[in-house]
Amino acid sequence: MLLSDELSEKTAKLLVDGKAILFAGAGLSLQARSPSDASARLPLWGDLSQLIARAFNEDLAAYGNNLFDLFDSIARKNGRAALEDEVRKAIPERDFEPGELHGLLTSLPWARIYTTNYDNLLARSLGEHHPISDEEDFEYLGRPLKDQPKLIHLHGTLRNIHTLTGEDYNQWAERHRRASLKVTVDGLEHCFLFMGYSNSDPHFRHGLIPLINDLKGRRGHPNFSWMWKPSQDQMKLLAERDGVSVHPIEQDDEWVGSVKKLVDAYSEVKSRSKKERRAISIENRDVFAQAGGGKARINGYKLFYYRDHASISRSKLAKMSNLGVRKLETLETVNRQVVLGPDCFKECSIVDIWKLEKALGIETSLEYGKSDDFLAYYIEYYKNNWKKRRKKSVTQQRGIFTGTTAAVVFDFGGTLTKPKFLESTWERIWGTVGYSLKEANELHHLFSAGKISHKKWCDLTCQKLRQRNFSESHFKSVYEDIQPNEGLNETFEALYAKGIRISIVSGSLRSIIQHVLGDSAKYVDDIQSNRFLFDRDGLLKEIRGHNYDFIGKSHFITKLSKELGCHPIDILFVGNSLNDEQAALSGARTLCVNPKHTHYHVPSMWNDSIREMSDLREILDYV
Repeated sequence: MLLSDELSEKTAKLLVDGKAILFAGAGLSLQARSPSDASARLPLWGDLSQLIARAFNEDLAAYGNNLFDLFDSIARKNGRAALEDEVRKAIPERDFEPGELHGLLTSLPWARIYTTNYDNLLARSLGEHHPISDEEDFEYLGRPLKDQPKLIHLHGTLRNIHTLTGEDYNQWAERHRRASLKVTVDGLEHCFLFMGYSNSDPHFRHGLIPLINDLKGRRGHPNFSWMWKPSQDQMKLLAERDGVSVHPIEQDDEWVGSVKKLVDAYSEVKSRSKKERRAISIENRDVFAQAGGGKARINGYKLFYYRDHASISRSKLAKMSNLGVRKLETLETVNRQVVLGPDCFKECSIVDIWKLEKALGIETSLEYGKSDDFLAYYIEYYKNNWKKRRKKSVTQQRGIFTGTTAAVVFDFGGTLTKPKFLESTWERIWGTVGYSLKEANELHHLFSAGKISHKKWCDLTCQKLRQRNFSESHFKSVYEDIQPNEGLNETFEALYAKGIRISIVSGSLRSIIQHVLGDSAKYVDDIQSNRFLFDRDGLLKEIRGHNYDFIGKSHFITKLSKELGCHPIDILFVGNSLNDEQAALSGARTLCVNPKHTHYHVPSMWNDSIREMSDLREILDYV
């Protein structure tokens, strides 16, 4: 059946918002055409397994029709190279051209395209000469956005078939940590559309569905699948168990027909969005304002974040938006001396807000009153960077450091743990008892503005949480899914063996840190963190803060260097976010891993960075 109007509209909106990622399976390659033989088709996985079995005189049924077991056996009997050669013969990509379906799909603005296919049809359709196909290729994502590859081959290409046998699949996450991390992060922030997979596809059943099940509890948006002839029972199971909404494809021409509907819907939604923005022209802006609808508050936190984080000067943005430099500075100015709310922000024309959103090319709205108005990282970014001059050229300390590392000081969340949540731990804690993001960050705002002390912040937070009966069970629900980064124990063990002191300084909570560290805690010399204390009934009784968060991390490193009798440069600080940036003020070497909302490229803040760290052992090269 063709895509419904409702699903077309929903998917089109995701595309317009930059939130849709395409996952392409073998069914998409089936739509390719051979110029010399109109009846020729590239094989699906079932066809491929039969072709390979015949090439090696094997019987797939002897392996319970398990493709992975068949390939494992062939590789052991005949060698991996022989197996790969037969796969290349079975998928003659040079004999085929991208089909109409490829062209339609690649005309849409997917945030990213993943594929488990080996052929180069998508790359050719996209005009992409260097798609990501192996771990080293993820370095390309460090380029400016416009120069980054859009296509990622998760299992390799015909030139490099790195994931083929059952053994390959069992070890994929360990061998391809950057790929695994990227899929996880993308899955948290976007919706996946799986296209060209059947329910029996081994990649879908054994690779993608476990991934979706791992992600679905930590995100609020759905995934979709266009699937070849699924049964009603399969569709119901995928929806209820896996959170995947299935659109059935019953006839071959419905692939192109459905994508055409999506292309039309995207054009309509995009056009409608533009018309809505143009409904108030600059010429009649004053008339509209007099009618009472032309003014709004602009979120200065977000405006500053999206401009400054993209390294766009005010003068450049002024030219891009046709607004004055002084006006931009005024709009970015936030009154942090008032209680969190509309009075923090300046009023301006809605048209001006739209012009700035368009110039910055952002996915969110700058108008006050949205659900993400008071995310902690906007507030922290503003506090740390507003009207602060950055050094443009600083000699990196790593290059001149030839001594012995005396200590490594770690941040916790996102540094020692896997980045699985969009919200901070504190935001999730408030959310367990029904508080909104705005309510969760009101006290943070007061602390950031210097209106209350850290202790007062902790006391007032405790009062708020107690009012909603925050308990140990709520607390456990927050931290039970937090997992340590791969290689944590091995990294701590290696540092301990070298006599290097290990400290953790974090705004997180002691119980969470201890839970995540487990047996690895025996290697840690010092943990500085906040604490939750509960009464006999299991209700929160007290939040006991510490003095070494934010700028305090720098103070801790200074104190530690005196205690160890070493220069601060002999200490390595490892962090990932805004509240870690000021650690550099201590004179320690700083390493940014999996950067989140921080200027990882600014050497006055970070001496080095690991853009996509999948294993903590990678930091050992910087010790």
